[in-house]
Amino acid sequence: GGRNAGFCATHVEGGGINDPTKGLTKYWTSEVALPISKLVYNTTISGSTPKPGDFWRINFSRVEWAVKAVNGRYWKEPSCQSCPVPGTPTEDNWVWSKQGVIDMHYPERWGF
Repeated sequence: GGRNAGFCATHVEGGGINDPTKGLTKYWTSEVALPISKLVYNTTISGSTPKPGDFWRINFSRVEWAVKAVNGRYWKEPSCQSCPVPGTPTEDNWVWSKQGVIDMHYPERWGF
């Protein structure tokens, strides 16, 4: 229990996240542990654990804005590359399981 019950770690290769003065970030990764007790809290299966044959839906989303560096800071310069019309002045939305809409509030469309 407690606030540190889960686990999260991030690794950055080269540069610095959100800091253009530290050079270009080659890539970053993140690992997250999701405790079952927290996932079932306040649900109809509260206190239960998954059983063989159970299926749960999940999805992961990343919103990415195109930016440019100005005087050592990043500024949004929207230019969507994943949109039906590339260059549209909006953000890119990346998801693990394609939903058919740009809206994470449809859990029935999440993957298994």
